[in-house]
Amino acid sequence: MCNDAATVSIKRKTLADVTIKDIDIVLATLLFFAPTDGSGGGAYSLVRYGLIAYLVLKNILCCKSIPIVMILLSAFSALMAYSTWINTHSPTWSFSGFMFGMGIVAVILVYVDACCRLSTEIVLKRVLVIFIVAILLNDLMMVVLPYNRSDSSTVYLIGNKFIVSYAHCLLSGLMLVCYRDKITLNRMIVIIGAFMSYFSGSSTGAMMMVAMLALTFVPAKTRFVIANPLFLAASVAVLNILIWGQANLFQMPEFQNFVVNVLHKNPNMTGREQLYAVTFDLVAMKPVFGWGYLTDIYRITFGYGNAQNGLFHLITQCGILGTTVYFAGLFTSLLGKPVQNKSLFGIYAFLLCMVLGSSVEINLSFQFAFGIALVCGALHGFDATEK
Repeated sequence: MCNDAATVSIKRKTLADVTIKDIDIVLATLLFFAPTDGSGGGAYSLVRYGLIAYLVLKNILCCKSIPIVMILLSAFSALMAYSTWINTHSPTWSFSGFMFGMGIVAVILVYVDACCRLSTEIVLKRVLVIFIVAILLNDLMMVVLPYNRSDSSTVYLIGNKFIVSYAHCLLSGLMLVCYRDKITLNRMIVIIGAFMSYFSGSSTGAMMMVAMLALTFVPAKTRFVIANPLFLAASVAVLNILIWGQANLFQMPEFQNFVVNVLHKNPNMTGREQLYAVTFDLVAMKPVFGWGYLTDIYRITFGYGNAQNGLFHLITQCGILGTTVYFAGLFTSLLGKPVQNKSLFGIYAFLLCMVLGSSVEINLSFQFAFGIALVCGALHGFDATEK
């Protein structure tokens, strides 16, 4: 996927060296944040879609061949658009569905190109700096300004309460990669992230940060187990089998105790058990293509805005076909040497925390794919360095 000019002369630049093309790194990284209510309209969407189109068109021209991951994710984008069209006949919503997938293509293209031209270390540190600046500003405003944190629709500088918690989680993961020897500092950052996630109103995000803290204690010699795409894929499968299969997670006394005494919610997670039952019926009605991007079918039939589960949300939107293509594209991009993946343990830890959080939230979408894009770019950067 790297262009020849990048792989032939890999001149290692310092972190301070910035070219016009390197601004793409900043632009791609800013796509992680979503300072809007997520309604899919307005000036913000126009700017975001324009940015995605610019990054895709600019970077795709550098590729002499189109790798399978780009083909799969482009196919997913088309499937999401088609699913939305057959359900809504809305050009606007269909285009939004298409651009959702192309946003993932954009960040992968940018990070692969950047890591090949510069180095994995430099690119990840630049992304880390952007996250530090954005999160510091966001958290300062959260503390100082009179936000209504009891309102789940409140939008902070970088996004809603979920984006805030996911950003803190990825920040912690990037620190574990870029400064893996600073154990105490990394754990302090995770703890601060847990507090700010809870402060923003996201108890699920706070528990994700607790999981991240636990992962910092994983011995270095065994981190290759977690930093493995097969382990990540198995985690998605096993977790959802527990929820959707015969061994229903919500019926386990240990889980109910955790929900009541730690998350301070009712035992069925504010209706999620019944909501998941409704998902069976919705998927059975439209199993192949689903109900379309950001479908409102849950609100219509149940009163909730979405499936309250990452995998169920994807299947409901783009069907079994679209979801299969989506994960095939994402996990294909993670294929690399075990020693390379192990060095990216922190980002894999973020991805695992997102998988755990997906049991009760719809977070296996763009922010999850963003973390995978970082790994994909890093792996290509490692290969370029070896060549």
